[in-house]
Amino acid sequence: MDTLEQEEKKAAKRAMPAAKFIMFISVLMVIASFSVKNMHAVKVNYYNTKIELMSLETPLFNVIAASMIAGFFLAWFFGFLNQFQLQWKNRSLSNKVKALSKKAGEFHPGV
Repeated sequence: MDTLEQEEKKAAKRAMPAAKFIMFISVLMVIASFSVKNMHAVKVNYYNTKIELMSLETPLFNVIAASMIAGFFLAWFFGFLNQFQLQWKNRSLSNKVKALSKKAGEFHPGV
């Protein structure tokens, strides 16, 4: 019975790369069709380093993709900061637990 379950798990693990590849291709096809539908030029106004108004004409898809990439990196950065804060808090709480355990050991040597 155990070997049958183990074989099924191994087969499922072998099928995962194929499923990931199919999902990747599907997402790629959706992005490609989206980009083809949004290729008309839009005018983007921005300020350069000398505070002069500049303009740039680029396909709408580039504007959407750039904003999505910028959003991804902002979310990643703030998630990284949050993870760092959690690790720091975990470390400080672990140190408190060690200090309190040591203190409790002074009062109750058997603990």
